[in-house]
Amino acid sequence: MAVRIGSNISALTVQRSLSKTSKELHSVSERLSSGLRINRGSDDAAGLSVAGGLKTDRRVFTQGVRNLNDGLSMLAVAEGAIGQLSNIVIRQTELAEQAANGIFSPSQRGALDLEAQRLFDEYQRILDTTEFNGLNLLDGSAPSIDLQAGYGENGTIQADIIENSIDSVSESIGLGTYTDNIVSYGVATADFGPEFIVADFNLDGIDDVMAIKSRDLGSTIRTSIGFLLGNSTGTGYTVVEPTGFDTIYSGALLNFNVTAQARDAGSDGDSDLIVNLAYITSLGIGVANGTITNNTVGGGGFSMGAFVFDGTNVTIDQLSASVTADMNNDGVDDNIQGSGADVNVRIQDTTVNVTESVVVESLAQDAFSLTSQYGALQALSSLKENLTRINSAVARIGATQSKIGTAANVITTNVENYAAAQSRIMDADIASESAKFVKLNLLQQASASILAQANLQPQLALNLIQNAI
Repeated sequence: MAVRIGSNISALTVQRSLSKTSKELHSVSERLSSGLRINRGSDDAAGLSVAGGLKTDRRVFTQGVRNLNDGLSMLAVAEGAIGQLSNIVIRQTELAEQAANGIFSPSQRGALDLEAQRLFDEYQRILDTTEFNGLNLLDGSAPSIDLQAGYGENGTIQADIIENSIDSVSESIGLGTYTDNIVSYGVATADFGPEFIVADFNLDGIDDVMAIKSRDLGSTIRTSIGFLLGNSTGTGYTVVEPTGFDTIYSGALLNFNVTAQARDAGSDGDSDLIVNLAYITSLGIGVANGTITNNTVGGGGFSMGAFVFDGTNVTIDQLSASVTADMNNDGVDDNIQGSGADVNVRIQDTTVNVTESVVVESLAQDAFSLTSQYGALQALSSLKENLTRINSAVARIGATQSKIGTAANVITTNVENYAAAQSRIMDADIASESAKFVKLNLLQQASASILAQANLQPQLALNLIQNAI
């Protein structure tokens, strides 16, 4: 091997090995001193991420177990109080049974009632004052408590104390905007109308619209009548069998008016239409009255007959130029208006508002009196029902305690498993790291010794030069 002065390759090689060994020895020393395999992200980025999640889960569920144990403590308080309520009701029942016996005088029953009423007051006091951390447990203000045992809604366990249920009420609310349904029928233009009557003409449970309009054609007043039948949702309308009539007059027409009314003229259960047209000409006054018969009942389907003049001189008025009614049975009023000579059924847009309320069974006692034999008998029935509710509450609390205890056991096991998984990722293997430490320590010492020898090689070159001179 050549001997050089400019570069000491051997020393450089040994320095590189010594630096690598020292770095590894530092890492091993850090693991042994901290007990952790991962001390920084560069040691194992993926492992540190997984271990961080496991640590979070372990701490969350550890707190969840404490939450459940707090819930068990709360239920124990409620159970103890309800046990005393049960004792009170049992004693009151004994007193009522005694007072119901016919051998006692009013004063003796008064003494029995005095004790029963004092127990009644104590019963109510227990209901009003049984609390856990400021929550009243028996007066119905907190019939169930949500215990958080994990993440989000899936980690919630409901601790039931008193029988309760959720009552939901859905209500449609009008938005003030409308969807138009414009329908054409009869004469294209009108001197009168259209005006409307709303009724269920075809008896399908959905309101329909009768629209009427008239036009002077010169010596004839043409009256057009249309029945707009709503579909099953009340949002679409079809003109079915439009009908009408012509009224002939003489002279110059000065004015006319139409009135109408929907009523069961045939007494058969469906709505017929009674129409009156009154007009004034230069020659005098004229009227045209008549009926349009609805043939839905007995006819197998909606069918309106022709206008039949009956000559009756009556004035009727149910018509309106603008009608407000719930046309699609959603609880919100819609609107019918004239759109030129046509009809516009304007269905109001809605949104649904859901209101929920909690219905709670009360543990409170009904008032009773043992001052009479009859009152004592009535009290026996009331107290028996009261005791049934108390026993149900005790059973409900016991079942909830069992549920929470089981959940706590499961979560505790999960916490142990999370800790074990985190340990396998994060903790150092002390035996393995100790062996590495010994090995690297020896390598470091050997490298240091060899480096000292390598640094003497340039000196050998100097000796050769001196000998040559």
